[in-house]
Parts: sequence; C-alpha cells; structure tokens
Amino acid sequence: MSENRLLFACVVLLSFVLSLCSSRARFPASYHNRHTSSLRQTQKGSPSPPPYKEFYFDQNVDHFNAQINATFAARYLVCDSFWKNDSDAPIFFYTGNEGDITMFYANTGFVFEISPAFSALIVFAEHRYYGNSLPFGNESFTTPNLQYLSAEQALADYATLIPHLRAVYSINGPLIAFGGSYGGMLSAWFRLKYGHLVAGSIAASAPVAHFLGLTDPYAFNKIVTDSYNAAGCGAPLRKSIARLLELYQNSTRQQVAELSSIFKVCPNGSSPGLQSPSDVQLLYNFVNTGLTYMAMTDYPSASSFLTPMPPWPVNVACKLALSVPGPDPYALQALAAAIGVYYNYTGSVACFNVTDSNPSPQLGEVSWDYQSCTEMLLDVASNGVSDFFWPQPWNETEQTASCLGKYGTTPSSTWVPLYFGGRDMPYPSASEIVFSNGLLDPWSVGGVLNSSNPDITILLIADSAHHTDLRSAGSHHAWGVV
Repeated sequence: MSENRLLFACVVLLSFVLSLCSSRARFPASYHNRHTSSLRQTQKGSPSPPPYKEFYFDQNVDHFNAQINATFAARYLVCDSFWKNDSDAPIFFYTGNEGDITMFYANTGFVFEISPAFSALIVFAEHRYYGNSLPFGNESFTTPNLQYLSAEQALADYATLIPHLRAVYSINGPLIAFGGSYGGMLSAWFRLKYGHLVAGSIAASAPVAHFLGLTDPYAFNKIVTDSYNAAGCGAPLRKSIARLLELYQNSTRQQVAELSSIFKVCPNGSSPGLQSPSDVQLLYNFVNTGLTYMAMTDYPSASSFLTPMPPWPVNVACKLALSVPGPDPYALQALAAAIGVYYNYTGSVACFNVTDSNPSPQLGEVSWDYQSCTEMLLDVASNGVSDFFWPQPWNETEQTASCLGKYGTTPSSTWVPLYFGGRDMPYPSASEIVFSNGLLDPWSVGGVLNSSNPDITILLIADSAHHTDLRSAGSHHAWGVV
C-alpha cells in the first residue's frame, strides 16, 4: 500500500474510532419513540475550534479563458496548531461551500480532532462569490459578473491555491480534501478532477446524484415528513399545512389577519403583516423552510450552524406542537410553535419577516440562487401524500422561466452528471473517496449509497443528520454505521 493510501486509510479508520468511542448514554426516555434501535447522547454543544490565521490569495476571475486577465482576492483560513513544521505532514483541506468560510470552520470539529494524530496543516478555502471572496466587490452580484460563478471555477481556485500553500509552508505531504453538503460534492469532485493534487477525500452528505433522472424528486420531502412522523407530530402538522393551502386558495382578509397574529408576522406599518390570500404563500414558504432545515440539521447537540437550535430540534418542535393549550381546530398554533424552534429558539425575536426565508445570514442566498439557475439544479418536489407539504410537482419549465427572468440563464439538469459523474463512479479516477450519509438527512437520497467500486468507501450512519459526522465528536452521538 502506498504512503498516500495508508494515510487515507488511517483517516477513515479514525472516523470510525471517534464514533465508537463517543460516550454511549441513552437519549431521554420521553423521546424513545424515535429511532429506538440506536444509542444516542445529547451534548451541550460543540467545543470551540482552535484559532485560525486569515489569508488572501489572488485568483484568476476566469481560469479557462486566457483572454481575461482579471484577478480577485480569495480568502482562506489556516490552522497550524497541530502542525510541527514537518515537510512530510499532510494537508487537510476543506473545500468551502455556499457561505462564509468561518461558518464552516466553526462547525467542522472532526477535522481538528483527527489532526493531532497526523500533525496536519489545516486549510479552509472560501468558495468564490461567498463570504469575503467577491471577484467584483459589491458589484459581484450583477448578472454579467455572476457568470464566473461555478463549481468548475471554484475547484480551479482550490487547485491553484495548493502549490502556493506547499511553497509557503515547505510542505510536501499528501492532501486530503474534506467537505460537507455542496462542499462534500466539491470534495469528491476535487479528487476526481485533480487526482494528482488530492490523495483522497471525505465527502459528507454530498448529494452528487440529486439531479433529474437520477433521484426521485419526492424522496427528499418524504424524509423530512418521516422525521416529524417519528417524533409524533406529523399528523397535526399535516393538518395545519393543509389548512394554510385552503386559506391560500380561498380566505377573507380577516382570516389572513388572524394568521399574522398566530404566526407573529411583523406588521406592515399599521396593517397586519399578511394582508391578502396571496400573502399566505409567503407564510407557507417560511414554514416550509423552518420545518425542512430543522429536519436537515437534527443534531443531538445544541447548534448555531444555521440558527440557534436545541439538541434534537425536531423532537423539541414536536413536543411544543403537541402541548399547545386551548382549542386549536386547525393545528395552526401547533405549527407556529413548531417553527418557532427554528426561527426563535432564543426567544429574542418579537416578530417574523416572512418575506425573508434565507435559512442563515451567513449563507449566500443570491449566489446559490444563481448556481441553482445554471448547473446546480437539484430537483426537489412535494405531492402532499408521501409528504405533508403542498403539492408542488417538479416543473423544469417553470424553473427555467424563473431563471431566464432573473439572470437570463437556462439551468441544466444534465451537465453536472455528465461532467463529474452521477451516483455510480466506476472509472479509475474515482478512488480514495469516502461518501458518508446520515439516514436522517433528506439530502441522503441524492448521495452515493452503494457502489461496485472497491476503491470507494460508503458510510451510512443511522440517527445522523446533514454532515453530522463532520461535527465535533463532543457534539454528536455514538452513531450506528449501517
């Protein structure tokens, strides 16, 4: 076995050891109705990561057009707390995704926990058009300037940064890529496309096959719904969401005003926040986002990854929904209580602006919307049967019309699988990649869940949500690997 393959095998082994050595206390008895087959522990929160040093590196605005010579400063963070100035030490490289890189640095404790064993140099690279890495400054989000935002350009940024890092730190050891979610997709693709630079990759919760024709578009919302069903409040939430649809289709101004009161929608001057039946759509989108992101980040420890949330937020949301006092014929009070766990767990928010459904201020909403209108067309739909959401079938024609109106772009659902490969990766360059997926995570339906390729490692983790395995071992449970 080569030195690089041995190192990668050790990284994979350590991920198992960390999970198995986590303290194995049972989850509180009141919550044993969920996932009783495994042992879980609630922790108070994630330990703080070690300090980092912030640097910037000049990147080409366009790596693939020699006629464009413009550059921009791309941010990256370096943690050398465990590195011992060893030229043969490895580099652990996080492929930044759709947000401020400090957000992911603070929520990827796994990398810091395994680094002492390898004396690794840790690098977190920020994705272009997110955080501080804006190619055109405040003008980066104009339609003409957004054309340089793509996964291919981001991967080229990361590849270009590596020789610079090796020169600055005089380090020649193998590089292992890490990433979660879209960052996990990039981590896998980084290994595929730049295998001469990347010895292996850990791709956590990476929905590389969540594209039209490769994944059932209704499966995502079924997993979201199943989480609330398992926690005991799926039925009342289904009832309340159906009531919202009725009010959207036919309601009086007074009924809409009552919704504003129940859901604490911020007023519009002297008028209620919701004023017409069409505004109910805004409220529904707000509700949908809250329920979905709680299911996606259903972590066993308190988390501020997207917003401040308690341990096992789905359980907490259901407990509150099922304990609403007084008459609640349409379960709307229950629904309001449930989404309050996502939007206002700290109790510091007096009212909600339902027109702002961005799940976290540190995520780049405009940038990701553009990527969704070009190559990251991840198909998600609902039918109101296998899930409790409004029936909204996948409509690529409608999506295309929306993207043409906003950016003048036609999204492609076929380019990414063609360029990077979809779920099955049998070709030789697909080696030394770990695809890990938590079975609570709705994005797992688009992940690599099995493979005939012996050089790819598949980890299916029970009771684990969206890249829980990249979080600190002190913040997660002892999971079961399926």
